[in-house]
Amino acid sequence: MKYSKIFNRFFMQKISIFLIFLGLLSGCATKYSPPVSGKLATVTYRVAPGTNDFHIFLFNDYKCENASIIESIDESEELQDITVSFEADKKVINTFTSVSNDSSSVYFHYTTVDFIPEEGKRYAIELKGRDKIYFNLLGREEGYEELQLNTPEKVCIH
Repeated sequence: MKYSKIFNRFFMQKISIFLIFLGLLSGCATKYSPPVSGKLATVTYRVAPGTNDFHIFLFNDYKCENASIIESIDESEELQDITVSFEADKKVINTFTSVSNDSSSVYFHYTTVDFIPEEGKRYAIELKGRDKIYFNLLGREEGYEELQLNTPEKVCIH
């Protein structure tokens, strides 16, 4: 009986920390409002099945302040395409985050990439995330333009 109380207290502390983090994660970022006119490019984020607790953030610069959330996915059982427009010729800074856990710990995974989309072009980034974040670029074979992604030394954490 004593072991059960200790385990329950430990487990509840981990869950509480996790819930607080998720509240901060979703509560401090504003929803991204894409431009509807002007020089635009589109990016499709293709989120693979089996991806869970996954978030796509947008930052204006590497001060990593004032994040916008493009999409938040609790659990993806099917392939999801999230297509968003961006202002062309302006650097886009994305951070992809995922959350995983085991019986005793919660893990947060972050990857930041940046790119500069060109006017009128369509790009695609395939994303997978559970215990780690993986990304792959879709190119001409899939009907998209080639995209040059940079992985900077600094990771924007929201």
